[in-house]
Amino acid sequence: VEIARDMCNAKVKGAYIGSTRLEFFPGSLESSQKREFSADTETAGCICLLAQVALPIALFLPSKDRPVVLMLKGGTNVPFGPQIEYFTEVFRPWLRKFGGDFDFTVVK
Repeated sequence: VEIARDMCNAKVKGAYIGSTRLEFFPGSLESSQKREFSADTETAGCICLLAQVALPIALFLPSKDRPVVLMLKGGTNVPFGPQIEYFTEVFRPWLRKFGGDFDFTVVK
């Protein structure tokens, strides 16, 4: 939620551990000049889930001539989340159909 908030200048209510209600009010993408975003699961949480939220938003950010950089910290192959291989072999071709692509580096 936090990376989506940062990417689209959103207002968020209820984004805390244990919350049973979340309100998300996206702002204007046109006013966003930022091209680098970061998110940390603070555990071995799945970075592929973070990327599945962030990459579609990145497609709509202005200044297409500059790449969007996502610094995601967490796990790549964790229970209850898509594996990194699924992400590159299934999600990437789907994203390309919408004009997007990505490259990544895994740092251990």
